[in-house]
Amino acid sequence: MTKPKERRIIFPGPDADAKIRAVLKGDLTRHSWPMNPQPLDVITKRAPWVDSATRLITGRRCWCAQYKDNPPRGKLIYCRQCEVGQRLWVAEAYCYKADANGYWVFNADGDLDVSCVWYRASTPDVEHIDDDGGAIEQSPWYASSQMPRKLSRIGLEVAGIQPKMFDREWNWVMDFKRVKP
Repeated sequence: MTKPKERRIIFPGPDADAKIRAVLKGDLTRHSWPMNPQPLDVITKRAPWVDSATRLITGRRCWCAQYKDNPPRGKLIYCRQCEVGQRLWVAEAYCYKADANGYWVFNADGDLDVSCVWYRASTPDVEHIDDDGGAIEQSPWYASSQMPRKLSRIGLEVAGIQPKMFDREWNWVMDFKRVKP
């Protein structure tokens, strides 16, 4: 079986920086997101026929779900975003370091890498002096969706994935561990 492709993960919402700080400290090892479309029900217990039949077809762990359009029969589902053993890199808000003249700082090779940026989760109060007499203003942060792979400092590996219900809504729940990016 081929190794799964490395993918980007973005922690959404206003508390994204807090989640990234928790991942860096080792306090956060689980992430969840809603299933789309929402099933009526999901059989979460292991069914041998589901495991053996679907692993041959998809190569992934599958579950049986019921939807409005086919209530008496189940439909096999699996998480399309990630799978066990897959590596993820965390995209986060960042800004480039600049010298006194306002030019970006590059590493010794003349390239941009992790040493050339600040991350909002770690250094939220980055400021610079503007050209009009030294007034201090906030540095411009780039959105996490714009982060290139080479600037990522956090790597994760998926340790488990399963469907769970929270507040009457089915979610994919991913357990992960930190690895080098």
